[in-house]
Amino acid sequence: MAPTKAGDTSSWASKRFVQPNVRFTVATAPLKLDKGLLAKRSAKIAAILEENPYEDLTTYFQTLKVEPETLELIARFCHGLEVHMTTNNIIPLICLTHNLKMTETHSPNNLLDTALRFLEQRILPSWDESIRSLRASSTQTLEQCIDIGLFQDFSSTLTAHALANPSLLAKLNVVEANCKAANNGTRRKLFGGVDHSTCVNGSSEDLTSLPLLVYEPVISVMARQQVPQDYIMASLFQYLKSHQSDKEVIEAVERLLPSESYITTALLVELYSLSVSLGADPECLTGLEIRIGKQLDQITLKDLLALDLGVDNLKQILKGFYGNYNGSTNSGLVVVSELMELYLIEIAKEIDLDSSIFTEVAELVIPATLASNRCNDAIYRAVDVYLDNHRELSDEEKEEICRVIDFEKMSKQACGHATQNQRLPLRVVVRALFVSHLQLRDDIIKAVGPSCNNSNVEEEEDGGEIKVVEDDGWGDERREIIDGEHKRSCCGKSGKKKGSLWKEVKRKFGCISSNSYESVCDCNCQVKKRKKS
Repeated sequence: MAPTKAGDTSSWASKRFVQPNVRFTVATAPLKLDKGLLAKRSAKIAAILEENPYEDLTTYFQTLKVEPETLELIARFCHGLEVHMTTNNIIPLICLTHNLKMTETHSPNNLLDTALRFLEQRILPSWDESIRSLRASSTQTLEQCIDIGLFQDFSSTLTAHALANPSLLAKLNVVEANCKAANNGTRRKLFGGVDHSTCVNGSSEDLTSLPLLVYEPVISVMARQQVPQDYIMASLFQYLKSHQSDKEVIEAVERLLPSESYITTALLVELYSLSVSLGADPECLTGLEIRIGKQLDQITLKDLLALDLGVDNLKQILKGFYGNYNGSTNSGLVVVSELMELYLIEIAKEIDLDSSIFTEVAELVIPATLASNRCNDAIYRAVDVYLDNHRELSDEEKEEICRVIDFEKMSKQACGHATQNQRLPLRVVVRALFVSHLQLRDDIIKAVGPSCNNSNVEEEEDGGEIKVVEDDGWGDERREIIDGEHKRSCCGKSGKKKGSLWKEVKRKFGCISSNSYESVCDCNCQVKKRKKS
């Protein structure tokens, strides 16, 4: 017998079943429930029993993953007994009554509407009660809460509370204190010395006590609704402090960090190191590398070395710096150039550093040096240190490493040192001698004047008088020989037009695209592009 209309379901359901009291088990807890009374209140159960009046219902409730305590509340309601709703049980009760379709359409004064009124009047108006209610719910219940759309009410009301009183999220002085400690060189775990209870109002529940499943979407809504970024960041770092061993939390915090907010480099370094140690996904690491790059001119050599970067990671950091650098002066470029040169010299001391890795890092440092209009002495110094610590290398391997040296962009003192450096291969010393001789000749010509371009200059020891002697064009011929040696050992690009140095530096790090990449140098003879093994 089928009902004549939807509203009559309760009347026929209570009269149809000859086995009103049925025992079944939910989560190992034995329960007894009158199926007829349950069908009278639940449209879902009524539909199931209409198809099969002898349905056990145990399997159905197990698929809902119902907690025995919540199902007991349903049974009490169906038997006309009082249902005691609390902060802890209201979310699972609403989720279950929603799945059972215990609506007013099926039966007047039904449980779903009663539970929703309790939520709206007693829970949502309070920041503390809302957080307690979410925290008391299991992961399965919270997933159902999100699926049925109930969680939107919680996130909206919590955001409204935070907009009215941002200090509910965190106290800014806690973050400021930790930033100062980090900037003063204090090395410890992120927020390791801060009492968790001091980060929020002592009388308020802490949002960071919630599981990531609900914490992340709440913070996302707050960020979109313009809750002050400083308070959001304070909450994020406090949440990270409480879950430092959780990789998913690390990744979520990186996603949630406000893009335009300033974060101290010490905290970024700590967060990056933590991400690497926990094996965070590449998107997380890339995001942190870009953030570090934007502040690269503020980072210390010690912190940069502590990051233990690979070549690709270092390139991403440099890309973050040059792609976002808009300083009115080149002071930031000089700072980064000096930092990268010191970094290259330091890693050159590592005995286990492969020569190909050293060369690739050097090729990243060279554009930084050129962008700040500095000479290449530090590059030469790094190569010298590397060769001194890796004396087992063959001449061929040494020559390959020395390709990163551009003697023409070095000072006279550094070139003079290279001409007598026994650690350098002979062919490299010859190149240094050529350049050093040209530098000496040009200095003499400048001292005497432009009229002696095609002359040899000799200085008599008696009296120091300078005498100009014609050399029949030998100076030009010698320069041609040197230029020929230069072109023979270079990449063959000496005839190409030299473009904007700054544009080439940004292209080097992928800040702008290029179909045919040209070196930041005019000929690229010293920096050979290497294929990764």
